[in-house]
Amino acid sequence: MTSSADSPAWSLPQFPMTRTLLHYAAPVACVATTALLVATRKDLITWVYNTIAKSGTKKAGKAYLSGNFGPVPDELFAEDLEVVEGKLPAGLDGFYVRVGPNPLFQPVAGYHWFDGDGMLHGVRLKGGKATYANKYVETERLKQERAAGGPLFPRLGDMFGGKGLALMLLHRLAKALGAVQTSNGTGTANTALVFHAKRLLSLNEGDMPYGIKVLCNGLIDTLGRMKLPSSWKGPFTAHPKLDPETGELIFLGYSFSGQPYVSAGVLDAHGNLSRQWGVELPWPVMMHDMVATQRYVVLMHLPLCFDPECMVKDKTLPFRMRTDLPSRIGLLRRDAPSCPAGGAPVQWFELPGPGFMAFHMVNAWEDPKTGDVKVYACQQDFVNLDLDKVDCSKELAHLTEYSLSPATGAASLRRLSGVVGDFPVVHPGHVTRPCRWTWLATMDTAGSTPSFTGIAKMDLSAPGPAAAAAAASTPAASAASTPITSPSKEQPNGGDAKASKGGKGGDAALPKGDACVGRIIYPPGVFGGEAVFVPRSSTLADPKAAAKLAEDDGWLTVFVYDTNTDTSYFNVYDAKTMAPKPVASVRMPRRVPYGFHGTWVAEQQLKSQVMWV
Repeated sequence: MTSSADSPAWSLPQFPMTRTLLHYAAPVACVATTALLVATRKDLITWVYNTIAKSGTKKAGKAYLSGNFGPVPDELFAEDLEVVEGKLPAGLDGFYVRVGPNPLFQPVAGYHWFDGDGMLHGVRLKGGKATYANKYVETERLKQERAAGGPLFPRLGDMFGGKGLALMLLHRLAKALGAVQTSNGTGTANTALVFHAKRLLSLNEGDMPYGIKVLCNGLIDTLGRMKLPSSWKGPFTAHPKLDPETGELIFLGYSFSGQPYVSAGVLDAHGNLSRQWGVELPWPVMMHDMVATQRYVVLMHLPLCFDPECMVKDKTLPFRMRTDLPSRIGLLRRDAPSCPAGGAPVQWFELPGPGFMAFHMVNAWEDPKTGDVKVYACQQDFVNLDLDKVDCSKELAHLTEYSLSPATGAASLRRLSGVVGDFPVVHPGHVTRPCRWTWLATMDTAGSTPSFTGIAKMDLSAPGPAAAAAAASTPAASAASTPITSPSKEQPNGGDAKASKGGKGGDAALPKGDACVGRIIYPPGVFGGEAVFVPRSSTLADPKAAAKLAEDDGWLTVFVYDTNTDTSYFNVYDAKTMAPKPVASVRMPRRVPYGFHGTWVAEQQLKSQVMWV
């Protein structure tokens, strides 16, 4: 047996000096590379995004970056604007504001009109004087991309073919690397506005609303992103409905990722979430708008479907109009118990005919005699969200009535007008209640980009054309090419008898019974958008005097753009008479790009604003 003294001494293995340096250099290099990647991850993601987006031949949406669709580069504030025609109505004190897309960065590849960062354009009226301001909504998305110096989030305008799929995967990687933060939302707040619970909210259906503060002189500031209890998992529609009697805001949010595909909720008059429901659907859809009655939340399950497979196979956007699927309307009682996880008791009605779409709803109410629910919308039988393939002669929106019987389950529809128009508005005091009047932005039916040529006044009590389908399919039914035949003796035809431009159908009378009773036609080369109705009653201090005014007694406020002079104006029209000349026209200090939706904030609402959201 060998003694311990005879045992050989143990020692660490000896490596050459070069091996030792490499041994330490390798992990140091890995750490340094990782640190560099982490430090530059946003720049890297932006570079990879731009590289992928530029690949391929399709560079979509160029038409929506030029002319009056194009963005403006800065934010302005201008006082004492010139009233170039007429006079601002006495008592019309408040704030007209409209939101729309205005990309902060020039797109490197494709662009879709829905993509742009939200920018507010507002006109403050006080004592017969006007002030203008425009301002970006300071969303979390905008802040991150401004800091990065370029795009970090996917754009709809780049979602074509395989590169669309690659950009979706890149966004997942960016989240995993911490290059983008999505916990506070990724929306643009570029679509619509509502004043609720002493807060002006800027909305986009892909995120929560952002609170906006309007200063007394008309300057605009962003308060922040609205938060709801954790039970609310989804985003927030761009088109909630404000109940004028209860002060409640009825809203929804939709998802493509899993059931329930849609959730609905109610904010009480103080802005608290008082009720919410999860609603399962057989297939997910883009549910852009909604309406409500005194009893029901009205859900529009219309077959504009999310289809990523068609994006890759057909190299188109991941949305497809499925006319083979039915169009359904659901009634959910507003007093139903909350069920956030799903199982909401919705009564569904299937409408006759091929599937259709309605981006914008008018109003809804219950018939006091029959209990039937009347729903009104601007229906489109054909939709293509690929804006480079838009055909305005086919994508026609017509005022349509849907009658639903909760007692029998029966459903029917009828077209009320051959006029082509969208962006409907009603008296805000009649939302969820019976009303007679709505005003639409009339549309040119020629060309490949939407052009709003005027305003049409519609009588919802009209019987509708005798041959609605035939009338709607002929060019003579174009809103911008026909004089008006009024079904109402109470309403004069305020629009010009001959159109100045528009569809190519020639001059022809609308069918008897058409809901259109008056129309304002802009001069040649002048185009507008949604006209916001401001009731005259909101300007009166005497509630008794205000109560005596007719539903249509008020003004229509709208931005218009003159292509002949590259000048924008804020116009005020008489909503009751529909006189073709504006009551007042205010020259804007800058071009105001075409946008989406607006609202009117009355003087008392401005004074009541809170500083939180």
